[in-house]
Amino acid sequence: MRDLSTLARRLLDPDCAPRWPEATDVRPTATELTQFCVDGVCRAIDGCYPVPAEGRCIHGYPSWLLYLGLV
Repeated sequence: MRDLSTLARRLLDPDCAPRWPEATDVRPTATELTQFCVDGVCRAIDGCYPVPAEGRCIHGYPSWLLYLGLV
């Protein structure tokens, strides 16, 4: 896991992670992303939950942590 300054930069960067499909879910807050790291599971960029922090949902969309490059 990367430090919080990296997290903050990625939250503010609208061009983050262009290799993935466009997210259809609302971008999580820094607090939510921190909780995802603690829990080890999070939402995918299409809203599916639960998704492994370093994985993808059944539709192939990455977790928010993976999408943002935080894992």
